[in-house]
Amino acid sequence: MLFLGTAAAEGVPGLFCGCEVCRIARERGGKDLRTRSSIFIDNIVKIDLPPDTLHHVLAYRLDLSRLQHLLITHTHADHLALQDLTYLLPAFARRDLPLTIYGSDGLARALSYASDEVRSALDVRVLQPFAPYQVDRYTVIPVLAHHARTSSVSTTLSPMARKRCCICAIQAGIAMRHGVICRGCVWMR
Repeated sequence: MLFLGTAAAEGVPGLFCGCEVCRIARERGGKDLRTRSSIFIDNIVKIDLPPDTLHHVLAYRLDLSRLQHLLITHTHADHLALQDLTYLLPAFARRDLPLTIYGSDGLARALSYASDEVRSALDVRVLQPFAPYQVDRYTVIPVLAHHARTSSVSTTLSPMARKRCCICAIQAGIAMRHGVICRGCVWMR
């Protein structure tokens, strides 16, 4: 599991920010520079497609031609760079593998703005909250979270084999599952 980015929508340093945190990040560079959230798992599963994806590919030498599963936590622009899906098309990429993209009904609405050609290149799976889905060797369970005043977003809870647990907070929010309140969004066991 590779954390490609861990920042909020503005990144660190923020494009136009002059606060102390951003100033220090600019001076220090390295680990103090933070890109928008995304996780890469086993070279075949990716959580979110932020606008920083090309930077992630270059910085971490990723090969997204092998990517088979893309989970979108929610459709804010810092988690879904919709225009980047255009680069899946044959004019831009040679891929032998299909790409399955998973998300809430909000993803299906967002994809209505993509071209017919892009939509036909994707296998779109709309996930229902708290229902388990198999994504390669992972079981994914979408969890509802409230991320903004006006939006309810679907996020992911993913148990893995061997009973290990890793909490990956893609987006801060509060989720309710069987009476238990959980902060964060992605749990992997």
